Amino acid sequence: DPYTFEFLFSYKKGWLLYTPVMVFALLGFYRLYRKRKDLFYPAFVFTVVNIYVLSSWDCWWYAASFSQRPMVESYPLLALPLGFFLIAVREKGRLLHVISVSLIIACVALNLFQTWQATHWILDSSRMTKAYYWRIFGKTRISEADYALLEIDRDQFSQGFKGDEEDYYKKEVYFRDFENPRPDIDNASRVDTFGFESKHCLRLDSLHDFAGSFEDYYWNLSNKNYCWLRMTVDVYPTVSPQIASCCLVAAIEYHGHVRDYRALGISDVPVKAGQWNTLHFDYLTPYILHKDDKLSFHFWNNGRKTVYIDNLKAVLWEPKH
Repeated sequence: DPYTFEFLFSYKKGWLLYTPVMVFALLGFYRLYRKRKDLFYPAFVFTVVNIYVLSSWDCWWYAASFSQRPMVESYPLLALPLGFFLIAVREKGRLLHVISVSLIIACVALNLFQTWQATHWILDSSRMTKAYYWRIFGKTRISEADYALLEIDRDQFSQGFKGDEEDYYKKEVYFRDFENPRPDIDNASRVDTFGFESKHCLRLDSLHDFAGSFEDYYWNLSNKNYCWLRMTVDVYPTVSPQIASCCLVAAIEYHGHVRDYRALGISDVPVKAGQWNTLHFDYLTPYILHKDDKLSFHFWNNGRKTVYIDNLKAVLWEPKH
């Protein structure tokens, strides 16, 4: 699905918001149509198709940049309707011409100033929000408190949660301690002889390699633009972690297509064979693109060796602000 509205108008990276002079170029297509249909049709069709294609990528903001950088190659073509716009307003009278030219100069001046802001790390290249845009509008200096209005820096938190837990609401979305059997899921793999501080757990092996399988639409869980999912499980590998090769997995999916996938294996953390170990995994959701994006998680015994698990839990951390 294209993200044309966001591509053109969003505070995150809207082309017409950060390059407003191009509004006049788009308006100039009307004059171009009236005067030169032979030029209008190829130029207009190309512009529409180009915007549609460029806004159809999942990363429609094109990572770290100012405004919409893939549109730069189209500016020589868009200069044509912009020129016809200036001709049209000049023919309408001196007042309209002066007003239009003044607005264009103001748009260019704003564009240049915001370019300066971007080169001085005031205007962020990928994490802009409405609140931050207006907080820094026209400013040459900002405070550390202003940065809190940006989107979360996902690169900074790639290695796990950092921050104050009191800044988040916590909601348990999944828990299984396997004390109460679910015949449709674990009647063949549930163990009733031992567990982690209990008498029951779940055995995973070559015939049973998945457990958990939680899935729900992201917007059913939260209306925030990001959340943390903290997953924990008690795991008892019967062989060394490198051989056992099992992991906690979290993902964002859209209509069966996995957009973001993260996993933490027992070989990535201090885990010992022949005893119970507690595994923690913090997953930061990516930028949510669709109302049908689904958040999912599960425990995967991809090594297919015998592994026991207990107390499989997932807690959603939703920012308070």
